[in-house]
Amino acid sequence: MQSEIKSNFEKSLSEGNYSTSQKEIKEKNFNKFIDQGFPNKRIEDWKFSDLNQIISTNFENLDFSKKD
Repeated sequence: MQSEIKSNFEKSLSEGNYSTSQKEIKEKNFNKFIDQGFPNKRIEDWKFSDLNQIISTNFENLDFSKKD
């Protein structure tokens, strides 16, 4: 499957009207994606953090109301 993805990427890159620098950026990011794969819960644990708990545990007397 990975070879098919690479083949499709190379085809779209060659058919596209991209400058040399754009091609280099796309290739760099594509290779990074191939190495790392799709994001998963382990990589993105921070998204599932409970900010209310962090704030209430680490800060006291926070008041976000606007005072004039």
